[in-house]
Amino acid sequence: MWRHTLKRRGIDSVLVGGAVVSIYSEGAYKSGDLDFVLQDFFVKNLLEIMEEIGFGVESGRHYKHLQCQHLFVEFQNPPCGIGDDTNIQPVEVEVDGIKIKIFSPTDCIRDRLSSYIHFSAR
Repeated sequence: MWRHTLKRRGIDSVLVGGAVVSIYSEGAYKSGDLDFVLQDFFVKNLLEIMEEIGFGVESGRHYKHLQCQHLFVEFQNPPCGIGDDTNIQPVEVEVDGIKIKIFSPTDCIRDRLSSYIHFSAR
């Protein structure tokens, strides 16, 4: 629903981070947030769009749902990158009948290793 809503409003984004691991691991790994890299620096009415799908509680780059406090959505500014590498080519996968852009499996692993090295994220 979220990807469709963003796309319908002309917002191009790439899902990154732990949620990508959840997709590739078929749910074996659980993430507490959805991290998106926006493909455009200037996005109008993001709060309004997020409110449309119930994520209307804004705190900086984070959006929370009133009925789903354990999950939040975070938007990061472009470019999509891993460390200093901004030459990332997202892939499209189908999730619940909707095509979304995400890191490739290799970039997903690189991203998680980078997170471990820089943030001690296990």
